[in-house]
Amino acid sequence: MKRKMMFLALMLLMLSTASVNAQVVIGSEADPHDGAVLDLQSTTQGFKLPTVSLADVITFGLAGDVGTATGMMVYNTNASIKDGNGKGIYIWNGKKWNVVNTDNSEDTNEGSATAKIGDNMYKIYTYPYDVGTWMLENSKEGTPSATTYTGRAEGERGYYYTFEQAPEACPNTDGWYLPNPTEWRGLATYLNAHTSSPTAWPYWLDWGIYAGRCANIAKSEFSHWSNIVWYYTTVENVLFVGGEGRLERQDNNTWTGGAYPVRCIKR
Repeated sequence: MKRKMMFLALMLLMLSTASVNAQVVIGSEADPHDGAVLDLQSTTQGFKLPTVSLADVITFGLAGDVGTATGMMVYNTNASIKDGNGKGIYIWNGKKWNVVNTDNSEDTNEGSATAKIGDNMYKIYTYPYDVGTWMLENSKEGTPSATTYTGRAEGERGYYYTFEQAPEACPNTDGWYLPNPTEWRGLATYLNAHTSSPTAWPYWLDWGIYAGRCANIAKSEFSHWSNIVWYYTTVENVLFVGGEGRLERQDNNTWTGGAYPVRCIKR
């Protein structure tokens, strides 16, 4: 009898050990996918994420050790999440919550928020794929070389700065700063693939509404070049140019006495 009990106990131990290391299928008798630890199979049911209310994107806010939480996925129910993009699916990347998908359609502005940066309020937007949170309007902070151009009210399209003045246009309030070329490239890649989105047009590519224009201080002219919009990076003579429905990098396109708009980023 004792031998039978020991045999059963050994078999149970072996089975439990195997089940720990084996793949699991739920909802079917079929074999799991070779690359899946957990394979959920159904034609009538879905996978429901836990629903939580996230206060802001930089606060983990859940139980357990944040140091081992990278890859955690939840459905955020807080439409006013700070620096986020409203309700939707978020993943913790080890430092902050990144939005994967939201309840806000790409064809609306519902995902946009506002934030006080320096002395003024600005429209901002947190883009997916770790692109970052960007100002959707040109800065009016720091000491500009010009505050308007002919035919526009002061500050209507933001202010205009030389390269030396540009960093001060992004006051380090809650982490805002002048984006580098790599960060601009990430934004451009996203915008160029989503040109119909209102977070691309008119905020970045249309000089006639929010994007503003460029200025030539040397000639005391504040006008535009065709339908092109120029934006500073942290590297002198490396700008990103919006026009003809795209945002592209342009090198060596500044000129002596030139002034351009500034957009700030936050991560």
